[in-house]
Amino acid sequence: MLDYSFVKRGLAYAKLKRFSRPLARFEQLMRSRSYGIVFAILFTLAVNSAVSAQIADPNRKNNPYSPSPSGRRTAKPATETVAQRRPTPAAEAQTTTAQKILSIRTKAESGSLPPSETYNVGVGDVLFVNLKNSPQGSRECTVRSDGSIDFPLAGEDIVVVGQTRKTIESMLAAGVTLFRDPHIEVSVRRYASHKVTVSGLAENTGEISLRREAIPLFVIRSETSVRTTATKVTVKRAPLLKLETYNLHDPATDDVLIFPGNSVNFE
Repeated sequence: MLDYSFVKRGLAYAKLKRFSRPLARFEQLMRSRSYGIVFAILFTLAVNSAVSAQIADPNRKNNPYSPSPSGRRTAKPATETVAQRRPTPAAEAQTTTAQKILSIRTKAESGSLPPSETYNVGVGDVLFVNLKNSPQGSRECTVRSDGSIDFPLAGEDIVVVGQTRKTIESMLAAGVTLFRDPHIEVSVRRYASHKVTVSGLAENTGEISLRREAIPLFVIRSETSVRTTATKVTVKRAPLLKLETYNLHDPATDDVLIFPGNSVNFE
């Protein structure tokens, strides 16, 4: 009598529902003495094939021990770093200082500001150049007779006459090479170039310095303390020396613009 215990162990191991009916038939046939050994071999091969199929295809639903397909993780591309997102140095190169200065100067000169709201530096004016990157580099500069100033960090003989403060700031910043991004602020410490001569019925006569390209007459009346007995004013326009007379009791007279080089006489 053959021992079929290994067959029973094989059935318990497989536990495959679809093989239960064929295995039962195999067991009956194997009980026959003539075919027992042959069917035992075939049965063993069938069980091994089924087990191999389960291992080879882990996504099959009838295998409770196979890894869950959802648990599988596909490889993700490496996260792009900040450095990779940055453009190349050539692409991120900023506008040169000269181009910045040209842009600022163009905008400043394109603006049609009235003369009473702007001031162009002239000979004799004292400027204070404040280099914010280094206080030690700040200094006073007097506009020389040739219209230039000396600011060593930006070069020598920098012509500034006829320029506004903002334009001078741009010019000096363009010349400074010690700092990558120089910050310069220019202010007028002493106004000396725009002169007007006042005479007549006023407490403070003589030369006064304007802080604009032109100022209304009422500003001069206030600064020179014109006497109440004055009834008219005569303005001599330079350089043609054209005479203009205005009535001081006319409110419109206060808005008459006085320019550098003019002479004002209160009568």
